[in-house]
Amino acid sequence: MIQSSFDSALPETHDQPSVYWRDVLALTWDFRSFEGTTRIHKFLSDLLPTTKISNLRLKTTNDEEGLSPSIVQPYPDLAWIMGFFTFETDVGLASGIFRLVPILDKQQHLQWRAHSVFTNLEDLKGFPEKVGHLRNQQSDHGKWEHLREEERRFENSDPTVLIVGGGHSGLEVAARLKLCDISTLVVERNERVGDNWRNRYDALCLHDPVCEYEHCFDYDN
Repeated sequence: MIQSSFDSALPETHDQPSVYWRDVLALTWDFRSFEGTTRIHKFLSDLLPTTKISNLRLKTTNDEEGLSPSIVQPYPDLAWIMGFFTFETDVGLASGIFRLVPILDKQQHLQWRAHSVFTNLEDLKGFPEKVGHLRNQQSDHGKWEHLREEERRFENSDPTVLIVGGGHSGLEVAARLKLCDISTLVVERNERVGDNWRNRYDALCLHDPVCEYEHCFDYDN
């Protein structure tokens, strides 16, 4: 289950500076947010032994993006340090962003503490995206429909991934996995893909500042 709200399973003391960690698939295989050092410590203690983080590297000006750590000071009394990093897990390649803020400890010594950390899964090891020179350069010679039907039936192989539900999220995941050349089977209880919308709503309207009749689409047309 995707959980996008802050985790509240553990109590958090109020004498600790606010800190937030947002993980998108890299460590949790989910969309999870954690608030407070107690919850973040629990989250990392549980998952670091199994995710096996390695090759942790801070991005510098020598990288292609040139994203070296920098001090941001929009106002005289407000500043933070922002940096980018990359790392690997046992199954994927990931990236992260951190923001450090100045905090005075009990002895009034200035320390830079993490205020927010974001980690994101970029690629799966062994399954590079089929783009650029990895794209299939062979022509299907007009046999695309036959090849697609063969692929859909899984007559000679079993799917690697099973996706339950052909809604927008299921289709997005299937398209992403297909780009990584991971065979995927989508099962949908309705007769047609999109029936979970079609059977619920009469029309689809764009959420534009101005919503007029011509922005709406009738499902039957």
